[in-house]
Amino acid sequence: MIKRKLFYAERFLYLDGRKSIRPTELLFPISIKGNIPVEIVQNALNKLQKKHPALRAHIKGKDIIYEDIPVNPIPLRIVERVSDDTWKEEKEKELSVPYDYENGHLARLLWVRSDEISDFVLFGFHVIMDGKSLFLLISEFVALLDDPEKEVKPYLPFTGMKDLLPNISLTWKEKLGGYIWTEILRWKIFWATFNKKEQPTGKQVHYSIAFDENQLDLLKAKTKSYGTSIGNIQCILALKILQEHFHPEKTEGFLFMSLDMRRYIPALKKDMMFAFAPMLRLKIDLPKDCDLWERSRALGDMIMHDALKIQNSENNSIRTSFVRGLVFIEYYNRIIKSLIKRSLTLDEGQDFTFLNLLGSMNFQMKKSTYEFLNCHDPEVLLKWKNSNAFAVIERRCAFFWNEKSITKEKMEQIGEEFRERFLKLIDTG
Repeated sequence: MIKRKLFYAERFLYLDGRKSIRPTELLFPISIKGNIPVEIVQNALNKLQKKHPALRAHIKGKDIIYEDIPVNPIPLRIVERVSDDTWKEEKEKELSVPYDYENGHLARLLWVRSDEISDFVLFGFHVIMDGKSLFLLISEFVALLDDPEKEVKPYLPFTGMKDLLPNISLTWKEKLGGYIWTEILRWKIFWATFNKKEQPTGKQVHYSIAFDENQLDLLKAKTKSYGTSIGNIQCILALKILQEHFHPEKTEGFLFMSLDMRRYIPALKKDMMFAFAPMLRLKIDLPKDCDLWERSRALGDMIMHDALKIQNSENNSIRTSFVRGLVFIEYYNRIIKSLIKRSLTLDEGQDFTFLNLLGSMNFQMKKSTYEFLNCHDPEVLLKWKNSNAFAVIERRCAFFWNEKSITKEKMEQIGEEFRERFLKLIDTG
């Protein structure tokens, strides 16, 4: 058994153990054709649990505890598949079930089963996984269904920040600065939230826009000719439409974009689960008649400058400065309750959080008789007051919105406008 203190970001995502609000949760639904035996599914879960320490973890107070061997299996709920929409109804039921963080594992699986088709929904709490981790688990789960004999290679959990960043330590000036800054921030948050009520997000609604293979091929060619990416142009168009609907007086858009820490910390391998991803704060100029393709390139340049420069820089001082910041923010543990209150109380001002972490989801199942049919929209169920997100997911994209700030009808209107304008943008350039 290994026990360590939760990192600041983990405590933040966990809402520091609040009982009144369910922590931030992620889920990923997929569909597979074929009559899958229960023992095949259980074998896959057992091997995932054997490999990833986070799937054997539970939380007590401010500590996360990793068991050497699984004490309890990953919870699996099996229900009968009546229609193509059964999984959606059962997903909502699962999200209403309380969770025992101190004794139960922090991930579970819903299996909506028939002899012909199975829908699986993997649930996990952000305190142990980011979007890449969720995608990794689904990839490995599908691979183990296809090949039950496939071996997995376990790895050890991190015992603290020193395991992640063994060569990074703060100077006495930085430590003093951390103490002073957190005290200043504590009082700034106090006055900003004084006499204001917390307003965590309500139920999340989302709207997905899908494109067929021909449209995707045309899109790839068009974005290449303009020197940008699919995600960037979709993000810019989404910003523009939201600006026109909600803030027509504004001439700029503001978004957060998460970073994959596996690119910056050598100790984190691509096949390891990890919980948190720092956010880039990006501001995009969007005057009324701006060229969206030009703005898309500008977004790409900003991402390259702020993120990839850190990853690929020959000057290690840039990377070192970035990772030292990860050690520095541990001082935020001193004011964790204030920071959580701020996020539940104040609007951070962003139009949305840009989620563009997932790669190809065309999983191949070649060794078995099963066929991978579809992956549905992954979801990140944020709790902050302003919890809007825009995700790019292979052949489609999706808006995720707090129902307290937008109606379902308005969401559908924006989604259809996005589809029409995006297809026109592809056709005309």
